[in-house]
Amino acid sequence: MASKPARIKIPLSRSDGPRPFVTKIESIDWAIIDELDPDKISENTDDVTLEELYPLIVNVSVDMGDPKATPDNLIKLFRLTQLAMEVKHRFLEDSERQIAALQAQQMARTPTQNTPSRSRLGTLGGSQQVFGVSSQALSSAMIIGGPMTESPETSMQDLAARDNEISTLRADLDDMTRQANQLRIDHGAAEEAAETERLTAMQLRDELRSERAKARDAETMVDALQATVRELRAKEVKNAQLVGRKSEEAFRAEIREKNALITKYLGEVQVLAAKVSEFQAESQAVTAELEAVVSELERVCEENVEMKKYIAKVEERVERVELDRDALDIKVKELGDELIRK
Repeated sequence: MASKPARIKIPLSRSDGPRPFVTKIESIDWAIIDELDPDKISENTDDVTLEELYPLIVNVSVDMGDPKATPDNLIKLFRLTQLAMEVKHRFLEDSERQIAALQAQQMARTPTQNTPSRSRLGTLGGSQQVFGVSSQALSSAMIIGGPMTESPETSMQDLAARDNEISTLRADLDDMTRQANQLRIDHGAAEEAAETERLTAMQLRDELRSERAKARDAETMVDALQATVRELRAKEVKNAQLVGRKSEEAFRAEIREKNALITKYLGEVQVLAAKVSEFQAESQAVTAELEAVVSELERVCEENVEMKKYIAKVEERVERVELDRDALDIKVKELGDELIRK
């Protein structure tokens, strides 16, 4: 009696459950980030540098207390992270194509199974696609693959390995998403700092207005004192012959007292004028810093919007890949069952 053929077991990454994330202990080396230029890497399509940078980004953490964790450095790190994610996304697409090629090679080894598969596809609305892969792509993959010499178990292992790679890329994408969330938190902190700068500028403007008002009051008082002195001198000239020596000395003492007050208030006016100039300089400096912070915040907001759009596209792409992978798993199981039955 012929022995029953062994069932082909396909290891799937989902059976192992979600992969735990490793706690990041080592801090990022900002010296490496300083040496890289995102614009040059993007222009030259330097995938080698990004592949070397990828583990440095994934396996480290960012300490917001680090003096080098400035908004500019955080934006630069975010751009480098985007480029690294693009490289991983291209690798994910290559993995999809290789999985499709493996599926086509499996179908090429069992030509009798192609006809039932196509008939089943016809019931799906004549889409002429096998689990998200067009029939033209399958034909091309069969021509490129050529005659197959490897065993079904080897093909299934290759397919499972690709499935594990997709799961790894998914975990990396989640890690990148957490880093993007951290950048959003940093953006919120920068907005709070900008609000503090705005309040400081408003306080300086209020103090400047107060000092200017004091200076105007002092000038008014000086003018009044000078008018009083002129009146006293006029009275002195008019009554010089009418008053005695004692009265003349009293007038002179009063004049000296008024002169001392005038000198005192003139000194206060000069001090207030110096303070006004100082507050004006501080107000201009704070205004310039505030404008720079507002410009930086606007740029960070634009980067944040682009980041959200990119992450949404990547997540949508990963979901489609996972759906295609699940469909391929089902198809492979069906092919395995058909092989067992034959």
